[in-house]
Amino acid sequence: MKKIILFSIVLFSLLSCDIIKDSVETPKYNYFSGGYILLSDSSKIDSVTFVDCATNVSYGVRNTKISRRIKRSYLMLTTTPKQPLFVEFRGVIGRDTVTNLDVIEVDSLIGFNVENRCTESDLLVGVYETTSEGGVRTILRLKSNYTYTHNTFNADGTEVKSSGVWFKSAKLELVLEEDSTAKTRRSFELIPAQNSLVENGGDTPLVYKKVYL
Repeated sequence: MKKIILFSIVLFSLLSCDIIKDSVETPKYNYFSGGYILLSDSSKIDSVTFVDCATNVSYGVRNTKISRRIKRSYLMLTTTPKQPLFVEFRGVIGRDTVTNLDVIEVDSLIGFNVENRCTESDLLVGVYETTSEGGVRTILRLKSNYTYTHNTFNADGTEVKSSGVWFKSAKLELVLEEDSTAKTRRSFELIPAQNSLVENGGDTPLVYKKVYL
């Protein structure tokens, strides 16, 4: 019971710092979830490891005011050194100028969960396939560096290719942003239990099933 109360106090103190900022302007940050492990209490980016559930890639965490608050909360919620905690937050992947490595910059914390872990259904990278009623076959490849390729094979033998970046805009929403001047976007609902993506829009939404090669 004490742990639940402590968790509520910690979470309230973290979120309350962002209420004023978010009410004025909500910038574009992506949804992330995964394992958060504090390796040391230094200010270096390698003092924290975040293992992204969607890609199974490990990142350091940029040292900011909110990341320092998360560190303090982590120490209050854990009982053993280097204990992994499941965390959900909004943030962005950037490049550290010192190490030249990709790092996560946390914008706002959604919450910790001492029991959750990344599961196989959380892993989004891989190959997805769908076939429309007209026999048009499409293959979508989500890569671990948050890029994708989208290949459509028409019934007349022609092929249409596109590529770009992908990200999670919410826990169960995936977005593809095409590398084009128009920055065309496609939105998908995630169905983790079925390892599938449902493309939003259109009279008959396409269901992309994950293919295990």
